[in-house]
Amino acid sequence: MNLKKILLTFSIPFLGLQVWSQCDNKLSEKANEAYRSNSFGAAIEFYEKAMSKAKQDKALKSCMQYQIARCHLHLNDYKSASKEFKKLLKNPPENPQYHYHYGNLLKSEGLYEEAKVQFQAYIAKVPDDERGQLALTSCDDAINFMKNPSCYKVENMKDWNSKLSDYCPIIADKKVTEVYFTSNREKSVGKPNPLWDLLNEDFYFTKKDKKGTKWTVPELL
Repeated sequence: MNLKKILLTFSIPFLGLQVWSQCDNKLSEKANEAYRSNSFGAAIEFYEKAMSKAKQDKALKSCMQYQIARCHLHLNDYKSASKEFKKLLKNPPENPQYHYHYGNLLKSEGLYEEAKVQFQAYIAKVPDDERGQLALTSCDDAINFMKNPSCYKVENMKDWNSKLSDYCPIIADKKVTEVYFTSNREKSVGKPNPLWDLLNEDFYFTKKDKKGTKWTVPELL
């Protein structure tokens, strides 16, 4: 995961583990139970199987698709979550919350103009919920911040990043030649976390070579 991205984006509001009430159905019982237990990978599989049996119940299918999107968000798989939201919004959704959560997802990806469209749609349907206007304002703020950057230059540390989660970098010396950070990449020690199906986090370090031009391959501390 790109360390640069972590610095630049806003976090997605916590979605909680409450199953959407419209999904309370016998077909989705196993999926709902897995979701409440934080077993999001299993929940996705159960929801997909349940959707294939829902037949013409559009409301139930829509709700389960929303739950699948939420599972992907909990797993930090924003690309897959975005695909699910796009499917949900092909037709005018009955639930305005879809607009709100998709807007937050777009905002976290730095797609502020697209996020504004979703927040505006949410405000039109739920004008009394101040979250919509706050979210819309935050997009405008972000756009202004991008136009007036600080004196700091942010770069993607390609030598450090992996496909999994890399975060909390700490500079270890005044000359900035050694850095420690957290990651759950393949070399991490310990059995995979059963709730997330991912390795547990470990500490890694990297330092500049003797010439001071390149960073070494991150090593397990």
